[in-house]
Amino acid sequence: MSLDSLKQEASSHNTSPQKLRELAAIDDELARLVAANPLVDCSLLEELAIRARESKDVEMQRALVKLLDTKMLMLQSLQN
Repeated sequence: MSLDSLKQEASSHNTSPQKLRELAAIDDELARLVAANPLVDCSLLEELAIRARESKDVEMQRALVKLLDTKMLMLQSLQN
């Protein structure tokens, strides 16, 4: 499978959480894309946050913050 197709899969809203976990383990570039995917599960989010902090990966940290902000906005809209 080509890197481009792996990137598409990491960004896709149709990719299973298990597959996202597998993709994140391949390399940092794919992990950053997984970190921005709204289907990523909480345990993987936590693992990616730790990985980003330990490696000082600012790009992944930003993707995680953006995703969490989006999820918070979605939750707030459900409360209204």
